[in-house]
Amino acid sequence: MMYVRFPLSLRNVEDLLHERGIDVSHEAVRFWWHRFG
Repeated sequence: MMYVRFPLSLRNVEDLLHERGIDVSHEAVRFWWHRFG
């Protein structure tokens, strides 16, 4: 849903999660992106 509203890059996803208090690495986001995206 957020991808439809905002042009998200992997770094933007990492920043959004960090703002919500979730610390993940860039590699974890990339893995999720390929697996679920």
